Amino acid sequence: MANYSIWVLEYAYVPNYYVSGIIYGYHNQGYRKLPYCYVLIKGKHHAAMVDVGYNHKEFGGYLGDKFGVINWHSPSEVLKE
Repeated sequence: MANYSIWVLEYAYVPNYYVSGIIYGYHNQGYRKLPYCYVLIKGKHHAAMVDVGYNHKEFGGYLGDKFGVINWHSPSEVLKE
């Protein structure tokens, strides 16, 4: 059986997101940081990104700005780190 590791890599976030948008029924419970993350699976000779997020250009950038997403980084930037 192959050995794999799973990495969750933050690439952007919303600093103040309604808790009720994250946890059902938690109305009026304040705000939390909502991270946006890439998922990377690494094996001995392979790596695969499962969730590649969104492109912050054009309409993706418009939506990111509309919903308060900040500190966005591309997959290549995050993987270099």
